Amino acid sequence: MTETHAESKKGCFGVSLLIALGAGILGLIGGAILHSVFAGHHFTVLDEKIYPTAIGELRCRAVSDTYGWSFLDPADTQLELNGRTLYRAKRYFQETWPVAQDVKVAGNTITWSDGEYAYSLQISPSPEQRQNVDEKKAGR
Repeated sequence: MTETHAESKKGCFGVSLLIALGAGILGLIGGAILHSVFAGHHFTVLDEKIYPTAIGELRCRAVSDTYGWSFLDPADTQLELNGRTLYRAKRYFQETWPVAQDVKVAGNTITWSDGEYAYSLQISPSPEQRQNVDEKKAGR
């Protein structure tokens, strides 16, 4: 009861097929992981302060927003009001600026400095929004 040469080859083909299939699947998974690490988009909020304003919340964030490998990313400063980015600056490598600091909110005015410039932003509703608000109040 010895195996013939053809029967032993049949068993090897099945094992070879499984090994090739497994190697292909592992290659796809590994490739997806490498792509994510070296070419993917990475967004992380490192620190966040929230300031209440008359028209919503102002979020002052330190974020890491990179494409590809984020090794030694100096981080960005971002000011966001109601989902709209008002200010964004990337820090210089191994520098502490520009970083939004001394953020102050007084009514509809927001002021801050970034170590290079000082900013003052006054926000008021657009004429279209005023008309929409007036129409809602009138019950139209």
